Amino acid sequence: MQLIKLPSLISNVTPATPEPDGVGTVQVVTPTLGTFGSNYTISYTFSNGFSSFGAGIPSAQGVLPIELLSFNGKLQSENVKLNWSTAFEQNSKGFEIEKSLDGVNFKKIGYVAGAGNSNSTRSYNFLDPQRAVEFNYYRLKLVDIDNKFHYSDVVLVKNTLGKQDVYLAGNPITNNINIQFAKTPNGKVAVRIYDMKGSKVYETMYNNYTQTSLQINATNKLLAHGVYSIKVETSGKIYNLKAIK
Repeated sequence: MQLIKLPSLISNVTPATPEPDGVGTVQVVTPTLGTFGSNYTISYTFSNGFSSFGAGIPSAQGVLPIELLSFNGKLQSENVKLNWSTAFEQNSKGFEIEKSLDGVNFKKIGYVAGAGNSNSTRSYNFLDPQRAVEFNYYRLKLVDIDNKFHYSDVVLVKNTLGKQDVYLAGNPITNNINIQFAKTPNGKVAVRIYDMKGSKVYETMYNNYTQTSLQINATNKLLAHGVYSIKVETSGKIYNLKAIK
């Protein structure tokens, strides 16, 4: 256990103001172990007179620079809006928003700057620009100015009441065609691609597809530059998409 001493009240020491009376005014002393008869003693030696004291056990990791009060998400039309708040921030840089469709593999989808230093409650929000699928997992990466970070808990936002929708994630396309499903198909999925002349240039079929995304290689060997019509059949319906390469 260590003791600290400072000229003013010990209650003035906070994570945001570790030295309230100026740099070098706080003394932190580690005790010296000794004995007194059959008993053990600990003694502390300070360099000047009597002042306010406080005792504590030093943390191996230190105080986290951002204390997260809350983090949640809710559907807003076809998208998910994330909301979170902090109790205090010390040298905070910002928040990286990460998303996953399976709860395991996360990708960064946005960034919100932090307050730097704050002793009061701060509120933040972020609107996911992509349409919500059936299961949407989010987490925050809390980063300080030294680029040290820690993660929030994972938040799941469900869109089970939404109708099935099929759309392209990223258009114009480059190396891959990324087809997204608002709800898990759980059945047959067929994809057919036609060029502007109406000729079928690609076809694939899955008997029991159980994911909310489907990726098709679209390198030059498969698709040359141009405009393509993509027909996706699932749940007894055909969805018509247009892609530019």
